[in-house]
Amino acid sequence: MMYSDWKPRGIGSLEPSAWKALTCLGNACVTAGPGAGKTELLAQKTAFMLENDICPEPKQILAISFKTDAAENLAGRVTERCSQKHAMRFDSMTFDAFTKSLVDRFQLCLPEEWQLKDNYEIISYPENQYREFLANMRDGNSTHAQEIEAIQTSRFQHQLLGTYKISTDEPGNLLDQLSHDWLARAVKGNVDFLVLNRLAEFILRSNPYIAQALALTYELVLVDEFQDTTYAQYDFLSTLLKSSDSKAIVVGDNKQRIMSWAGAKPNSFKAFVSEFRAEEISLQTNYRSSPELVRIHHTLARSLEPSYIPYLSAAKAEIAQDVAEIWNFPNAYTEHAFIATWVAADMKNRSLAATDYGILVKQKAADIYPQLAKEFDKEGLVICNETQRYGKFSLQDIASDDLFLFWSSVLRLSIEEGCAAAWETASSCLDYFFPMSHNDAPNQKHLLDNLIEREIQPRLSKFDSPKESINECLQACVDWIGESTIRNTFPQHSSKANLSSFLDASKQYLYSCANQSKDWNSFIDKVDRLGQIPLLTVHKSKGLEYDTVIFMGLDDSAWWSYSEANPEGKATFFVGLSRAKQRVIFTHCRSRGRDNISELYRLLAAAGVPEKTI
Repeated sequence: MMYSDWKPRGIGSLEPSAWKALTCLGNACVTAGPGAGKTELLAQKTAFMLENDICPEPKQILAISFKTDAAENLAGRVTERCSQKHAMRFDSMTFDAFTKSLVDRFQLCLPEEWQLKDNYEIISYPENQYREFLANMRDGNSTHAQEIEAIQTSRFQHQLLGTYKISTDEPGNLLDQLSHDWLARAVKGNVDFLVLNRLAEFILRSNPYIAQALALTYELVLVDEFQDTTYAQYDFLSTLLKSSDSKAIVVGDNKQRIMSWAGAKPNSFKAFVSEFRAEEISLQTNYRSSPELVRIHHTLARSLEPSYIPYLSAAKAEIAQDVAEIWNFPNAYTEHAFIATWVAADMKNRSLAATDYGILVKQKAADIYPQLAKEFDKEGLVICNETQRYGKFSLQDIASDDLFLFWSSVLRLSIEEGCAAAWETASSCLDYFFPMSHNDAPNQKHLLDNLIEREIQPRLSKFDSPKESINECLQACVDWIGESTIRNTFPQHSSKANLSSFLDASKQYLYSCANQSKDWNSFIDKVDRLGQIPLLTVHKSKGLEYDTVIFMGLDDSAWWSYSEANPEGKATFFVGLSRAKQRVIFTHCRSRGRDNISELYRLLAAAGVPEKTI
C-alpha cells in the first residue's frame, strides 16, 4: 500500500500539519494547543504505522501518558481505529506503570545496593520526611551545615532528587551526595514513583542488553502531555532512545505547563528537539472551542509564548452573544445565588444537561461548596464537589479509576439489566483482567452473568442494609477477580496497603451515596453522578471540556500566589479558559480584591471581554 492511498480511520480528514506528523518517520515534536485533537492524532499515527507495515510484525508501538484515564482513552481510540490484529501490537500505559514494570522485571540486574526489598509498596513521602532527612544530614556534617540548612524541602524533592541520576560512582558534590544518600536509603524501604523512574533509567543505562530488547520490541514511542514530563521521566526516555533505534513522537503544549510544582522539567520540548534532532510540527486547528473563544485564547497565548502562531477554530458557534463575560458581585452570597439561577435558566433555554457545565476554582473547592450547593438545590440542581476527599483519595480520583469503574458498572448491570454503557465498561476491564483466555464477547458475557447473577444481585434484593450490601458486593468483586490479579493489573494498586486504602475510600463514597438515596436505582445514579454539575479545580479539569465554563473567584484571595514573573499562573488560567466549548464566565467579588492579578484582567480587557456588575 502506498502512503498516498492511506486514509484516516473513523474521521473525515486531518489538517496538513497532522498529516506531516503522521508521515514523519523520524523523531518529532508536535506542539498542539487545547482542542487540537492530540489523542486522535496519536491514534491515527498508530494506525498509519501498523497498517502500512512501517512498524512490521512483531514490533509494537508504545504510548506513554501521565494519567491512567488518558492511557485508557488512547487505547480505546486505537481499538476503534485499527483491526484487532493491529491493536494487539499497541501498548498504552502511564510513565509510572511502564517504569515500574521494568523495575519489577529487571531489578536483579541492578547492583545489590540498589535492589528493592521484597513486597515493596508504593507510597508518597510526606514533606516532613524530607525535612527530617535534611536535618539529620545537616547535624552530621558541620562543614556544610549552612548549605544544607538553606535547602528547601520542595526544591530537594523536585529539583535535586529529580535531576540526580543514580550511579555507582562516588557523588561529585554535596547536592549529589544528599540525593544519592536519600535514594540509597529509600530503596531499602517503600518507594515513590520518582525512585522507580530513576531505577528504571539506571537499569537501561547500565544494561545495554535490556535496552536492546526494548528496541527490538518497540518501533515507536508516543508521549502525550510532554510539557509535564519530570526530569526523571525525561532522562528515562532519553536513555531509552539513545540506546536503541526506536523513534519518538512527543506531543504537548507549553502554554498548558502547570506542573512545575510537581517537578516538571522546564523547556522539555527544546531539550528534546536539540538532543534528538526532532522535526518541529505545530497543529493549527482547535476542534473544541467556538471561533470567538479561540480569538480570546489568542490574546492570552501570545502573552505566554510570543512566537505563538494563532490557530483556527473548526467548532461551530452555537450562541451569538455573551460568549465571554466577567461578572462582578458585591459578596459571595449574591454570587452563588445568581449563578444557580442563571444556570437553571440557561439549561432550560438551551436544553442542556447538567454535565454540560463545569464550575472551576483555582483552589479550595470545599470552601465554596456548602453555600453553592444550597443555592443550586433551591433550583432543583445538584453540585458535585469533585475534590471531596474520602480517605486518602478525592472523588475525581476514585470515580476515574478503572477498578472503581468496573465495580460501578457491575453494580449498575445488577440493578439495571441491559445497560449498554455499563456492559462496555465492564467488558473492557475483563480484557485487562483475563487478556488471554477470556477476551471474546461470549466468554465475557458468561463471566459477567455469573458474577452478577450469583454474587451481586442476591445482595441487592433489598435496600434495608445498604452499607452491609455494599461491603459484600465489593468484596465479592475482589474475590472473583483475585487480589493478585488486581495488583498485577493496576500499578496504582500494586501494594496491599494501597489497594486496601482505595477499597476503604471507595466504600466511604458508596456509603455517602447510599445515605442520600431511597433505593438501589437512585443509589447507582448518585454513584455515577448523573444529573450533577461538577465543581473542580483548574488542575483537575485538564483534559476535560464543557459547553459552558464558570470560572469562579477570579480575585486575589484565590490567586494569592500569582506572580507576573511566573508564567505558570497564566498557564493555569489558560487551561481553565480553554475547557470551554461555547462560553466562559469569570466571577469576581469586590470584597476579595483583584490588584494582585491585574495582569489577567488587562489580558481579558485586551481580548474584548466585557465586565458586568450584578
